Amino acid sequence: MIAMEIAGKMKMSLISVMQNLAVIKGKPGWLGSFVISLVNACGRFKPLHFVWFHNDKKDPNKITGCCAQAVEIESGELIVGSPITEETVRGFGWDKKDNSMWNIPGQREQMFQYRAAAYFARAKCPEVLNGLYTKEELMDIENDYSGAEKVTINLGGNK
Repeated sequence: MIAMEIAGKMKMSLISVMQNLAVIKGKPGWLGSFVISLVNACGRFKPLHFVWFHNDKKDPNKITGCCAQAVEIESGELIVGSPITEETVRGFGWDKKDNSMWNIPGQREQMFQYRAAAYFARAKCPEVLNGLYTKEELMDIENDYSGAEKVTINLGGNK
């Protein structure tokens, strides 16, 4: 039902939505690779490009971050997304989660790209995401709200 609703709302093929939608902890999310496809197909930009950061003084070949960028077709302006860096990964603890893709050999670069594409899309063309996070983002979100304050709203009537 979720896939049918999203496909209808976004005027997309149901099969395409079903192939690229993952449900994590009950929440639908796009595959990171599909986010790149959505941005590339939106018609506002030339294809996404990834710029790699190499800020490790001990190993100048080590990838330490990434950002997505694309040229806006209408203006010719280079649009740059927020960088995803080692500090970002450590700050959010993405690499500390059980079974984290950030720790699988050969996957770290892929994860940098997926996150950079999601950040780009969320800020520069949010309509392509339709409000959904990526599968990878959902896998990293901790759903522990035990410390959250309980809020009660009185809508009138008995107090």
